[in-house]
Amino acid sequence: LELALLLRAQQQAERGDHAGAAALYAYANAFSHSRAARVNALAHVSWLALPEAVVEHPGGIDRIAMNPAGDRVATGHRDNTAQLWDARTGRPVGGLLRHGDHRQGNIKVAFSRDGAWLATGSQRDLDVRVWDSSTGAPVSRPILLPDAPVAITFTMARSHFVVQVGNTGLCLCDAGSGTVQRLQSLAPSFTAWGLSRDGRRLAAALGNKLGVAVYDLSKAVPTTAVILQGESVESLWIDPTGSRLVAYLVGVQGGLFDASTGKRLRDMLTHEPVHSVDFSPDGRLIATSAWDGGIRLWNALSGSPYGATMAQPDWSEIRMAPDGRRLVTFGLDQTVRVWDVARQELLPIVMPQRGTMTGDMSEDGSRLATADGSEIGAVWQVKNLPSGRIDLDPGSWAAVTGFSGDGSRAIRVYYDRTLK
Repeated sequence: LELALLLRAQQQAERGDHAGAAALYAYANAFSHSRAARVNALAHVSWLALPEAVVEHPGGIDRIAMNPAGDRVATGHRDNTAQLWDARTGRPVGGLLRHGDHRQGNIKVAFSRDGAWLATGSQRDLDVRVWDSSTGAPVSRPILLPDAPVAITFTMARSHFVVQVGNTGLCLCDAGSGTVQRLQSLAPSFTAWGLSRDGRRLAAALGNKLGVAVYDLSKAVPTTAVILQGESVESLWIDPTGSRLVAYLVGVQGGLFDASTGKRLRDMLTHEPVHSVDFSPDGRLIATSAWDGGIRLWNALSGSPYGATMAQPDWSEIRMAPDGRRLVTFGLDQTVRVWDVARQELLPIVMPQRGTMTGDMSEDGSRLATADGSEIGAVWQVKNLPSGRIDLDPGSWAAVTGFSGDGSRAIRVYYDRTLK
């Protein structure tokens, strides 16, 4: 049994599941006290991060969002409420933000781009409400929607935000006037959509080979251009400035396109269909996550792969940090991982969770908020993580490991009373 546990632990380690590997090595040590098993257990535990702050709501957390400054977190709950939190202490800011009288229904949350406002959308009441993020006071009347909100994203204007309603609708909402405008009037539905990082342009892939509609949201009355007509676009993502987009037409046949003309700028062929894409803030790098778990960086200018494929156990949602130095993956294996973009290495931090991951990052990339569908959310410090892995001294058993504030040094306390 001990040998079977050690084999399973090694397999979990090879898959990148450090929490599982640590538990199995510790279990093997319980059957037969083994220095190697203890050292390996501690080695994998050293990869696991501790959160800076923890937030908890007994009704269950459905979504979590972080404001650009990284000092506020908002959680949307399954009991038709939301809550603002201090990201550094985990303490609530004000009371619960309530929607109607229902006590069931998931709440979606999103901060405005300046962090001053918080929008919450109720799937039970079919409305969106906007709150002052510093006090929790309402700043507008409830905005009624034609269907249940699935996702909320603010545009460049504080009072305007885009809401995905149901599986087929997109609405542009104005918190000031309370108006709702359906966007995809060119087709009854869409297959994918994305908003540029500056909030000025929105692209929606229309069904039935109708191409991609690109909306200019910077104008008082949004204008629309249609590109890639006659193509069946399965998925798309738009770059930070809204000038280019990555689109996958059929399976792995992807490319980089001009968002104004639809001209194919570069081919991006992958061996597996792509699940998630993100751009670096300067638009020079593109990160893709395939269904087989492979993560790849691309040179957006040449279209050629940048470095080797970074492997993890399963597919994931990916987010490029605003400073472009870190890549965060939210894995199907219920684990958050942080990668060094320049080195293309997994940093010595793994955040094990218990369910489907959701997360958000501060504007400077220093903090990350995550939730896993349970009653608990967490805030993590990620900016000062050291680059590369630091291995345990195989000849000693380490009791405690810590990193300096700037991430440049590590200290390890050993049971032989030495410090390194």
